[in-house]
Parts: sequence; C-alpha cells; structure tokens
Amino acid sequence: TPAEYALTPYIREGENSLLLELDNTGRSAIDPEATPREPFAGSYLYMQNKRSIRDFTISLEPDPEGRDFGVLRLDIVAQNSYNDEPVTVGYDIYSPQGKLLEFNMTEVTIPGRSTDTVRFDPYIYGTFANKWEGGAKSVPLYKVMLFTRRDGVYKEYMPMKIGFGKTELRDGKLMRLGKELTLKRVRCNAGTDPTATRRELLRLKGQGYNTVCPDCPQPAWFYALCDETGLYVIDRAAISAPERRGDRTVGGTPSNIFFSNFRAKFPPMS
Repeated sequence: TPAEYALTPYIREGENSLLLELDNTGRSAIDPEATPREPFAGSYLYMQNKRSIRDFTISLEPDPEGRDFGVLRLDIVAQNSYNDEPVTVGYDIYSPQGKLLEFNMTEVTIPGRSTDTVRFDPYIYGTFANKWEGGAKSVPLYKVMLFTRRDGVYKEYMPMKIGFGKTELRDGKLMRLGKELTLKRVRCNAGTDPTATRRELLRLKGQGYNTVCPDCPQPAWFYALCDETGLYVIDRAAISAPERRGDRTVGGTPSNIFFSNFRAKFPPMS
C-alpha cells in the first residue's frame, strides 16, 4: 500500500544516515494473495521548500447551472514551515490538444509553521468536446500544472492529468454526466511492467469491460493506466484477515476499526 512519511523532524544539519526497515511478519495474515514485489521497489525521497504545496483537491466538472462550459474546482493547501513571508501559488491548464486554456496565481502570506488554502474556480470553455463518458473509446485528458513562486522565481512544479466529467450516485444509481452507468466488472491486477499491463487493460476493454477490481492496492502507474485507457477502478484495501475472521475485539483485525466505529455511532437496538 502506498505510504508517505515526513522525515523533516528527524533531519539535522550536516550528514544524516537513514535506515529503512521492512517488517514482513504480518503480511501472510493480512493479505495472503498479494502479488510478490521487491521490498522498497518504487520508493524515493523528495524535498520541498519551506513554503510549498502540502495538498490539493482538483476536478473539472460541468457548470452547475447547465451552461455549455466546465468549471475547474481547485483547492491548493500551501504550507509554510518558516517565518511569516509571502509565497505565490498558481496553476495553468492545457487542453488535450495542447492549447493553454487558463492560468492564474495569487500571493498569500502564510503564518509561520501553518497552512492556508487557496481556491480557484475558473470557467474552462470547450470542455464538452472533450467529455469523458462511460464506454468512451478514447480518454481526452487535460494537463494541469500546479506551482509555487517566490521573489519571481518558480520553486515547485506539480504536473497531473484530469478528465472532464462528473460521476455521482443519484437515487441509488451511478451516473456519469447525467447518464446511468452499467458497470461490467473483471478481476485485474498489475502485471510485471506497465507495457504488458497496458496491453491487458486494452484487451479487457475490447471485450466490453469498463471496470477493473484489483485484489489489493496496486502500483501508482496501474491507476494512471486505468485513467489513460478509460477504465473505472473498484479498489480494495489490504485489510483481510481470514485466519482471525472470528475476532470481534476492537483492533483485533484491521477491518474491526471500521466496525467498532460504526457500532459507537449506531449502537445495536435492545
């Protein structure tokens, strides 16, 4: 399962030594059918400036009033681990054909050792020509770049791709751009490499499947390929513990955390 660890509190001036230790003792009980992978494969270290992007949410959705354009919903959480100083936060968005459609930036002064949220909601015209509907053969993806800038110098770039559309539950029905979706599901996990996995996903889509169901969390590139090929994903967390299926104690198995929280909010009726 992808995980992120903040190392800043443990780093000191000068040379540092970092030890990574993998505890494999609980794997067989929690996820017995997981695909074997090399420990720490795909792991990396990255550094951010003291004033940087901590988190974000983004979507490109139809205008809620029904007008013929889309709205980019973008919230950028900026962080400042230094003194009260200004930082510029911004974005640009390109059409699937490579045309710059919109860009903006704003300067904020974030109190030291805290965060602030910068919100953008521009109109993006021509989106319905690039809509991503259920069953679409091609997936036109917009390119978005988030960035920070200070003293006129760009300090951080964060590229991504997004599709235009909106998926929602309405009266118990799964809807995409106002049309009901019928999911045709198939079991699928990442293969040995992205190229082989992409061929398999295209083969499944050619057979009429539009939804894949992995057995366990997959590498990040697997989800990017599903975006690229236009497949929905019903993911599954690695919380199965079949050897302790009778354990109902709080924290006895990973899934009991949800169960105990549910019972706390909705106690059984006498």
